[in-house]
Amino acid sequence: EERRPAYLVGDSAGGGLALAALQEAQRTDPGRVLGATLISPWLDLAMRNPEIAVIEPHDPWLSRSALRVVARAWAGGLSMDDPRVSPLLGRLDDLPPLQVFAGTRDITVADCRVLRDRMAGAPGFSYDEVQDALHVYPLVPAPERHAARRAMVGRIRSVLPRA
Repeated sequence: EERRPAYLVGDSAGGGLALAALQEAQRTDPGRVLGATLISPWLDLAMRNPEIAVIEPHDPWLSRSALRVVARAWAGGLSMDDPRVSPLLGRLDDLPPLQVFAGTRDITVADCRVLRDRMAGAPGFSYDEVQDALHVYPLVPAPERHAARRAMVGRIRSVLPRA
């Protein structure tokens, strides 16, 4: 079986899943996943960060009350403290290059900032927070998406080997 390198990209819940998968890959198959791009990742399904309540009135799309229902379904029988569903609680050391995009009018930015602070100084870590940007702003028809998309493509091209 050919062992090909991988690069993960995920947005919202998929961004959290990408980080959880990256953490698991580092544990079970180090070096296979060469990096990840997380777009407005949902990093802690329990949403225990008090800053979320401050940001929530400015987020036109996401609310904790609706997300709690989704979180219970997403977690299944797992505890919200399990890093497989709340990767912010998992190991963050020795990760390959990680790129994160967040907007200030998105409740996920609170935990993105925690991730940024915990990853400060990590090789290959980049964090892009855009003032007044909404959830998954690089993927919606917003002016700020252009720079974010260029940065994503540049990162992926710089990390993945040419086939």
